[in-house]
Amino acid sequence: MMVFNSLIFIGLAALWWHQSNRRHYRVRELLLRWCKSQGFTLIDDTVVWRGFQRQKPGEWRFFWVYQFEISPDGLKRTAGHVLLDTSINERAWLSIDKGEHQVFETLTG
Repeated sequence: MMVFNSLIFIGLAALWWHQSNRRHYRVRELLLRWCKSQGFTLIDDTVVWRGFQRQKPGEWRFFWVYQFEISPDGLKRTAGHVLLDTSINERAWLSIDKGEHQVFETLTG
């Protein structure tokens, strides 16, 4: 029985790891496309997962929070973050330099 429980735990951990990597890749690709369309550079082509944020106080739904830096000219760095909603219709909100969040893409597939 203990072996079976261990296999279930390992399987669930592997599934979570796979889904985390898939989301990270999708957010990075989304940001690269957005930066290209706006004339920015994604610094080091890097997006960092910073954890979870509750959607609303008292709710059990969470956003995945990713942080990044962009530059219009390669010298000035501007921080930003993406909030990824992983509900039925995945949506990503973009915030740059502590600005207001705006939906910048609904993810599919």
